[in-house]
Amino acid sequence: MKIASCIREIYKERFELYGILKKLVDEIIRSQKNDRWHFESRIKEELSYALKLETGRYSSPDIDDFYAATIVVEDYSKIDQALDLVSNNFEILIKRPTDNVFGKQKPWDFQFTDIRLVCQLGEKWSDKTGLCNLNFEIQIKTFLQHAWSIATHDLVYKSHSPNWALERVAYQLKSMLEHAELSILEAKTLGESKLLQRDHLDYRHIEECISIFHEFWDEKELPPDLKRLAENTSQFLKLYESSVGELRAALEAKKAELGGNLYLNISPFNTIIEALYSKDRAKFITCLDKLESKKRSLIIPNDVGPAVDGEICKRKCIVIVKQ
Repeated sequence: MKIASCIREIYKERFELYGILKKLVDEIIRSQKNDRWHFESRIKEELSYALKLETGRYSSPDIDDFYAATIVVEDYSKIDQALDLVSNNFEILIKRPTDNVFGKQKPWDFQFTDIRLVCQLGEKWSDKTGLCNLNFEIQIKTFLQHAWSIATHDLVYKSHSPNWALERVAYQLKSMLEHAELSILEAKTLGESKLLQRDHLDYRHIEECISIFHEFWDEKELPPDLKRLAENTSQFLKLYESSVGELRAALEAKKAELGGNLYLNISPFNTIIEALYSKDRAKFITCLDKLESKKRSLIIPNDVGPAVDGEICKRKCIVIVKQ
């Protein structure tokens, strides 16, 4: 497309200045954002800039998104954290959509409503001569919103001709993703629904294992991912053909043997291995047979009972780690 030479000159002047702005804003946001968030930015291309001026929405060559950045967060619950990051570092001139726009949105309307902030550097960066009065845009999205934008951008914005069917499909997808966002945000509430009040033996067994952990260990001695530890324990108990009640008895016996306290230098899982081995060595060896038949391994430290048992430490499924 032919672009007027005067527009090219204006673009060239702004490109250099906004390049400096981009480097600064990128550095500020990247250094402060949550590690799990995604961040990207761009400077508008010359052709896109020229087309935007032709929309008639601007009374001067200065547009709000010559430089634009996007912060992508896990879900809606993290939006306010991203807003705080922006407001603590920059001056927010305009926030879109505004509250009254949300109030006017029809129930069947799934148009673009991601948060867009028109910003300037503001007084905090007043030493950055020539940059402080430049407008730039920061969008804040969830990962699902961002995925929709990437997947449908060309369908909605870059088509050579209008296509009602393609845009219809794009916004149908947006409605489905909004429902997914709602389900993620309100998962705990939805989980209390009578429709979902069902159970499964595996889940009940894992919950019983978690109860055992709280019974024998302090919170600080347990991992943050307690569910994973419970799953590992539950799987081993099934191979061992032992109930949670039998595990409790084995741990109580080991605790009494050690003078009232369980091991502090090995993990809860390895303590369980030690307790079950001490309670019934023959049954423990039978469990190892099952492990080997399933081509599974048992990794244990070198100072627990099974590791110093001559017969057991030679088994293929046993991996001994020196402490």
